[in-house]
Amino acid sequence: MAIFSAPLSQLHRISAALKAVFLLGLLCLAAYPAWAQAAATSWQENPQGKVRLVANSLTTGQGQGLTLGLQFVLEPSWHIYWRNAGDAGYGPKLKFDGSVNLQNADMRWPAPVRFSFGGIETIGYHDQVTFPIAVTLADVNAPLTVNLALDYLTCADICIPYQYNLRLELPAGPPIASAEAELIRYFQDQVPTVDASKSNLAIGDVWRYGTKQQASLRVSGFSAHPWQKPELLLESALPIGIGRPSVRIDPTNPNRAEFTVKLDLTGPEQFAELLQTPLTLTLLNGGQGLTQTKTPIADPGQIQWAALLGILGLALLGGLILNVMPCVLPVLSIKLLQIIGKQDLDRAWVRRGFLASAAGIVFSFWLLALFVFALKQTGMQLGWGIQFQNPYFIGFLLVVVLAFAANVFGLFEIRLPGAVARIVPLGPSAKPHSVRHEFLLGMFATLLATPCSAPFLGTALGFAFAASNAEIFFIFTFIGIGLALPYLAVSVFPGSVRYLPKPGRWMGRVKQIMGVALIVTALWLGGILYSHIAPVIVTQTHSKNELFQWQEFAPEEIPAMLADGKMVFVDITADWCLTCKVNEKLVLESKTIQDLLRQPDVVLMRGDWTKADPTIGAYLKTKGRYGIPFNALYSAKNPGGDLLPELLTEGLVVDVFARAK
Repeated sequence: MAIFSAPLSQLHRISAALKAVFLLGLLCLAAYPAWAQAAATSWQENPQGKVRLVANSLTTGQGQGLTLGLQFVLEPSWHIYWRNAGDAGYGPKLKFDGSVNLQNADMRWPAPVRFSFGGIETIGYHDQVTFPIAVTLADVNAPLTVNLALDYLTCADICIPYQYNLRLELPAGPPIASAEAELIRYFQDQVPTVDASKSNLAIGDVWRYGTKQQASLRVSGFSAHPWQKPELLLESALPIGIGRPSVRIDPTNPNRAEFTVKLDLTGPEQFAELLQTPLTLTLLNGGQGLTQTKTPIADPGQIQWAALLGILGLALLGGLILNVMPCVLPVLSIKLLQIIGKQDLDRAWVRRGFLASAAGIVFSFWLLALFVFALKQTGMQLGWGIQFQNPYFIGFLLVVVLAFAANVFGLFEIRLPGAVARIVPLGPSAKPHSVRHEFLLGMFATLLATPCSAPFLGTALGFAFAASNAEIFFIFTFIGIGLALPYLAVSVFPGSVRYLPKPGRWMGRVKQIMGVALIVTALWLGGILYSHIAPVIVTQTHSKNELFQWQEFAPEEIPAMLADGKMVFVDITADWCLTCKVNEKLVLESKTIQDLLRQPDVVLMRGDWTKADPTIGAYLKTKGRYGIPFNALYSAKNPGGDLLPELLTEGLVVDVFARAK
C-alpha cells in the first residue's frame, strides 16, 4: 500500500502532466495528415482515370531540388500522349497562370511507348505515368502557390478531352521528403538523357535516301548492353508524316541497330529542306533513353542534283560577294594596283598572273573541303571560320599579314633564307608577277576570307556541312570560283586592264591606305591571339560595349523569358568575325536600332564564339547555320526564333521586330 503514500497534490501534478503529453500526442497525430496532404492535391477523377499534382518535398526546399509531379492513373485500355503524339492526339498542356513565387516550371517527358490502331501510329503512356516538373522559385525563402490549368486527351477506341485546375501550396522551409518523392524519382529516371556521356546509348548520323516522291531516313543506334526493345522516335519542325521505324540488329555487331524510317512528304521541296532542318531523335532500349538533335545528311552514294544546283548558285554568289567584304577587299585592291602600275605588261603576263591567283583561291577551298572531311570523320564541331579558334593558325596568319604589309610599304628588305625565298617570293627582288607569287596571293585572299560571312554564303554552307562529301566538294569549289571570279574575268579579258586609270601619285596614296588596312588587320589578329594566350583575361562577353546590357548566352532560358512576356534578341559573334563588327557598328549601334533593343520587354543575349564553345556550335546547328554572324529574335509570336541574314540592315531589324509585335 506504499504506492498510495504520496501526497495528494503530487498525484494531481502527475495526472496533469500525463494529460498534457496525451493532448500533445493527439495534436501531432492530427497534424501529420495535414503535412502529408500538403505535398499533393486531391485526385481529379473521371471514368477513364484520375490525375493529381504532387511534390517531392513537404516544403519549398529553399531552392534545393524541388520537383513537382503530374501523376496520371489510367483505366485499362486507356492512354494519354507524349509531347509528339504521332499521327493523332496531343500531349498534356500545362499553364501556370496565377501561380505565386513560381519563376519557371520545366516539364520532363518519361520514355513513352507506341500504339497502333487501324494503321494510325501514336505515342504515349498507359496504366500510369508521372511527369516530373522541375521548379525554379523566384524567392527561395518564400512559400509557393502553384495554380495549374491542365488540358489533356485520353483515348482508347474513342478520345475524350479533359480540363482541370489543380492548386498546390507549399510552405517555405528546408527540404522534407514527401511520400511521393520516390514516385517522382522513379519516373525522373525514365526521362531520356540529353548528355551522351552519361548514357549507355549513342546515335549515329541521320542519312536521307530516296527521291522526292519516296523519301526515308536511316539512323544507326549503338548500345553498350544487349538490345531489349530498341525504339527510335523522331520529331521534326517540318509538316511531314513519320512512319514506324523498321529495326535490324547488325549480325556482325550486336551492339549496333539500324533504323529505317519512311517519310510522307507533303511537297517536293521538303526533300531538300530535310537537309537544312534539325531533327530531334530519342533512342530507347529497355529502361535507357537518349535524346539528341541532328540534321540529316544526304545519301553518300547519291547526289541530288536538282537541290544541289540551286545551292551551287548561292555558293557562287556568296563567294563573289566575299571580294567586297572588309576581310578580302585589301588583297584585290593591291592586286589591281600592281596591274595599274605595270600597264606595259603584255596580255600573256596579265592572264598568267590572274589565273595563278584564281588557282590559289580554288586550291585553298579544296584544302578547306578536305579539312571538313577530316572533322566529320572525327566527329568534331563543324563551322565556317572555326580555324580562328586555334591560336597557332592565328599566329601563322599574323606573320603572313605583316609580311604583305611590309611588302606594300616597301619595308621588306630582310633577306629570307634561300629555301623560304623560293617558296614565298615577297621581297623586292622577287620576279614581277611570278606564278608562285600570284598563286600564294590567291591563297592569302582565301585565308582572309574565312572569318567573313556574306549574304547567300550561310545558306550554302549550312547545306554543305550537312551533305555528303561529294556535295561538300562541289559547294566549296563553287565558293572558291565565286571568290576568284574577278581574277578569272581579267584573265579572260586581259586587255581590259588598259581601261583602268592611268598610273599617278594617287596610286601611292591608295597603296598606303591598303597597307594601313593590312596593319589594322594585323592588329586585329594580334588582339585575337592575345585573348587566346594571355594568362588572365576578363571573360565577360563584350563587356567593352556600354550601349547595351547583354546577358550571357543561355538558350535553355529563352522559353521562360517568352513565358514572362519578353522578347529575346540573340547575337552570336566573335572577335575574329569582321562581318559581326560591321553589323554591330553600322546597324546594332545605330539610333534607330538602339531604341528597339532598349525596350523594357526586350532581353539581349549574346554568345561569344571567339574560342570553341560546344553549346554555341550545337545551337547554330539546330538552326541550320554553321557560321557567324548569327542573329535571331524570339517572341511569343515566333517562339522558334525569327532568323536574320548574315549582313544586317536597319530595315531588316525593324521589320523583324514589327512582325514580333
